[in-house]
Amino acid sequence: MDVRIVIPARNEARNLDACLAAVAASGAAEIVVVDDDSADATAAIARNWAARDRRIEVLRLGPLEADDAWRGWAGKNRACWLGAEGAERAWLLFLDADARLRPGGLAAALRKAEAAGLDALSLSPEQECGSWAEAAVVPLVFTLLNRCYAHGERGGEAAANGQFFLWRRATYRRVGGHAAVRGSWLEDVALARRLRDGGGRLALLPGTGCVRVRMYRGWREVWRGWGKNAVPLFGWPWAWPPGAAARALAAPWIFLAAAAGSLAAGWGWPAATLALGLAALHGDYARRLPRGQRRYAMWLLPGSAVYAAIWRSGARRRRKGTLRWKDRAEPPA
Repeated sequence: MDVRIVIPARNEARNLDACLAAVAASGAAEIVVVDDDSADATAAIARNWAARDRRIEVLRLGPLEADDAWRGWAGKNRACWLGAEGAERAWLLFLDADARLRPGGLAAALRKAEAAGLDALSLSPEQECGSWAEAAVVPLVFTLLNRCYAHGERGGEAAANGQFFLWRRATYRRVGGHAAVRGSWLEDVALARRLRDGGGRLALLPGTGCVRVRMYRGWREVWRGWGKNAVPLFGWPWAWPPGAAARALAAPWIFLAAAAGSLAAGWGWPAATLALGLAALHGDYARRLPRGQRRYAMWLLPGSAVYAAIWRSGARRRRKGTLRWKDRAEPPA
């Protein structure tokens, strides 16, 4: 396939081998692993694959802060930009190192993009959850994203998922690529907006059957990862009137509190009605989840409380300028 896959990788030793095994079987013509100054075995794993597969190239980057030419760049944006530099293939796929292409997934995505005449196609991968924190928060956040952002080609707020972002190379260059959003930690959404503003055709679609991701592992990564993205995705948590995400997080707790209060006051029928309303919220949440994740609907109440705390914490750290991700501070706006 006439595709160059670019994989930005910073300290991804635990993910990269499985990622490259799937990518090597995808049929892509070129694969570029950009080792973003990793301190673990990322570079060694990439070089081992490159020695076995001539399609794979490894690009090793030095410290981001050591070169004034990269002042104001986010690390992932630098890696993606350099990985795409000099590409001559018709398509570029930016793929996170924790992503796993499913058999035939790349070909299916390419067919969708070409059949629809898209300039870019982003897939929202199937999300794997291996801990209670992941199960409580990750599916919930993706349902909030579905409420607030557009899926499909037109309508709503432009959005994309940087875990799988397929571009026509000519369009990527025309909109300025990752250089145009160099300082953004939410580069996928920023690029989607640039493309839409320029009249390009973009779709964000479910990635079921094409790509899977285990985005974060455990409580600490869930807290830090979603905390850094919360304000850019959903705004400030104390904004008034509350937005769709804030209303969705508050609703189950409002129903629970009202039902408990009614029951304590001896108001049986109102309490029962409110309890049914809470059950309906769980049912609606389950309906919005992919079929394989519907068991996670039981985490709606704790997940809503946990993500509200993550959102608030991320907002405070953003306001103080203390947000960090992978040992790097967010570039100044």
